[in-house]
Amino acid sequence: MKKFLLTTLISLAFILIFTVLVNAGTYGDLTYSVSNGEVTITGGSYNATEVTIPSTIDGYPVVAIGEDA
Repeated sequence: MKKFLLTTLISLAFILIFTVLVNAGTYGDLTYSVSNGEVTITGGSYNATEVTIPSTIDGYPVVAIGEDA
């Protein structure tokens, strides 16, 4: 029982930390994630014919474009 409780608490802590450190959202036709105060572009609309990558999103610097973006 103690092992199960400890495992459950560790899992919940991991989920909480991950949720706080990593956020995701959309910006125009772009999708992005925020981790450690930095934005990575993770994708975009397939219908977009032209996309402008901003230097910041929601005050966070855009530092990378994901491999599959």
